Amino acid sequence: MPPYARARAGLGWVPQEREVFPSLTVEENLTVTALRGKWDLKGVYALFPRLQERRKYFGNQLSGG
Repeated sequence: MPPYARARAGLGWVPQEREVFPSLTVEENLTVTALRGKWDLKGVYALFPRLQERRKYFGNQLSGG
């Protein structure tokens, strides 16, 4: 599948580096750079329920695993 088709399908690549704001909560990290589109907090939490459980944790409290 060519890259443009993957992007249109909603797929993206997220590098493994720790690109979070350590002093913001998980929820703040998810919303601070959010763009309009099909993904909102409800959709992200549905796909990654453990993030919802940790939404009040700060970025520097998360493991990389």
